[in-house]
Amino acid sequence: MRTVKPKDLAPKRLEQLRRIVSQDQVVRVDDLTAQLGVSAATIRRDLDTLESLGELRRVYGGAVSTGSRLEEPLLMIRPPSRRGRSGPLLQQH
Repeated sequence: MRTVKPKDLAPKRLEQLRRIVSQDQVVRVDDLTAQLGVSAATIRRDLDTLESLGELRRVYGGAVSTGSRLEEPLLMIRPPSRRGRSGPLLQQH
């Protein structure tokens, strides 16, 4: 029986990443770790590899397809902060 080494899995994982990025256009590291069952560091290294090959563009928290017209801020939409809003947060009795 042949033992599967981590480096043997890299080409297969890279092909899976290519397919996912091509299909979804925008991917997040957190989502990819759940889908592929590997660490965030592994996903980041794989995304860096694909970026160096010109297959995607890395953005904060993930990557976008080189064919995508989406911009980086769309990945990190956060709810507005409550700081600086007027009015009490708690009612006083």
